[in-house]
Amino acid sequence: LGVWSQSAHHLTKGEGFSGDHAELYGNLYTALQDMFDASVEKVVGITNDESFGCAEKVAEESLVYLKQQGSAADMSAQAIAETALDMVKRHIALTAWAFDTLEQMGELTLGLNDFLAAQASELETFVYLLQQRIKS
Repeated sequence: LGVWSQSAHHLTKGEGFSGDHAELYGNLYTALQDMFDASVEKVVGITNDESFGCAEKVAEESLVYLKQQGSAADMSAQAIAETALDMVKRHIALTAWAFDTLEQMGELTLGLNDFLAAQASELETFVYLLQQRIKS
């Protein structure tokens, strides 16, 4: 999602270019990079499995995900925003699933609870911004 959002930042166009480029997608991909960084550190710290930080593994998994989304290249500004909104909503759902799964397993520590909730909260702000962006 972070890589796709950075691509949206590079490829947005049209009348709303300046705001979309800097404020919307620029802030989204930066926030997602920070979330990814913190997530990898948290997972490696909890599991002691360094493969979660392996660049090759991350690139392979990212490519599988990216191929499912469709490229932002040659999309209209509206389609980029609609795709980004869908992707962010699905990421929030994945975060909720991880939260629920960890809770059911008795593995949801106070720190993980706070960590996942904070990520969902920040992403919900982008849902609002993207919803407003796609209204005509």
